[in-house]
Amino acid sequence: GRNAVLSLANPGSVQAIVDLELFGQSGRISAPAARGILLQPGERRVFSLSGLAPAESSPVIRVISSGTPVTAHLHVSLTRGLEPDGLDVATSQPAPSTSRIIPGLWMESEDRLALVSGQEGYSDIGPVLRLLSPESNANVTVDVVRPVSGDVSTALTWQAGKVFDVALDEFGQGWASVQINSDQPVVAGIR
Repeated sequence: GRNAVLSLANPGSVQAIVDLELFGQSGRISAPAARGILLQPGERRVFSLSGLAPAESSPVIRVISSGTPVTAHLHVSLTRGLEPDGLDVATSQPAPSTSRIIPGLWMESEDRLALVSGQEGYSDIGPVLRLLSPESNANVTVDVVRPVSGDVSTALTWQAGKVFDVALDEFGQGWASVQINSDQPVVAGIR
């Protein structure tokens, strides 16, 4: 039920050559069509992620541009059965670093999520933290900072180039932020 498209645009006055590096739960994804994409000045192109990374449920994309900077947006739509159920737009983030902070996360209680997640097709309703260490194996500490209920901390180790999803639906209801500290550069986002 999820459909994702990557939108690339060249706002500059010279052409750009773009390479896309794709990562998934099993590691790097080979996508020959994601190399050497030519974007003329002012041009915008859209690529279906299902064509670049078929059947990957946890994609992470690195956009590498030469010639001039480009903009990238990932548009993800969700359909349950025949009914549309939402749209997310993810923009780029800074280069991988050893520290990340994701503020402003609202988490529903497990009881509220259980009312929906028990229905057919809704098992993925809770928030998920997506992590990737693109170059080296990483030791990571994830702190979920909850002003009302207290903080929760966990330590993780995972392999370079493999996307790692951490479910956050067990941490109770309320506002939170996620702080990530790692011994290797990482990228992170919330779905």
